[in-house]
Amino acid sequence: MEQIQRFDLSRYRDKEHAQFHDLVKKYIEEETAEKLGIIKIYPAYVKALQTEINTINVESGSRLTSGIAAADEYRDEIYSAFINDLNAKINWFDPDVRAAADNIRRIVDQVGYVSRDPYPEESKALTSLVDQLITNYAGDLAVTEQTTLVTKLKEANDDFITRFGSRNDEQASRGSGNVSKTRGAVDEAYKKIVTAINGLSLVGDAEVYQNIIGKINELISYYKNMLAIRKAKDGKGSSEPDIPLPPGA
Repeated sequence: MEQIQRFDLSRYRDKEHAQFHDLVKKYIEEETAEKLGIIKIYPAYVKALQTEINTINVESGSRLTSGIAAADEYRDEIYSAFINDLNAKINWFDPDVRAAADNIRRIVDQVGYVSRDPYPEESKALTSLVDQLITNYAGDLAVTEQTTLVTKLKEANDDFITRFGSRNDEQASRGSGNVSKTRGAVDEAYKKIVTAINGLSLVGDAEVYQNIIGKINELISYYKNMLAIRKAKDGKGSSEPDIPLPPGA
């Protein structure tokens, strides 16, 4: 029996994330939650999604939000370049370079920076990382020739923090929410639904779940393909418009 595919939505824009889940909600309601056996867990999904949509609408009113997204994407790209270069230096032919790279890697692992964290946590982790490297491991950075990369990473992170603070000041009087947190709540509710449907399709009447599983998997394939196309156009995809609704949706 076909199962609903795993799908990582972390690299999709906020409106695309909400749009995907809104379509899943539509498909579930066409089948009915009662028929699918998820009536107890479905309301939490609907509530979380509406909260996300409301929060996105608030953030969309800020003239600074698009700049924040671009700044976050830029610092993620520099971080990725830094990690890729560090991985190469760990396997370098020169033992001094390898030793220096190992020292830097230990700090990276200790900080545990993850680019999918909510903005404040990501900023805090990056600040800790670059401060430690610049203050205590300048010699190792020089040996691995990564001083410029880390300096650029610090500049990009500082720029993001400034932009994010300005946006929060602008929205303070309007009670803006945190889209990252609302997205996380939606994803958790969605995972419970997927787990339930996949499980029930194996132990119950498979025909009941065949349609909903096929529709969601088709939707997942559509979003994956559209993201790949967007990124292929300009390398980053930041200048391309949001992914549109699938045909017939």
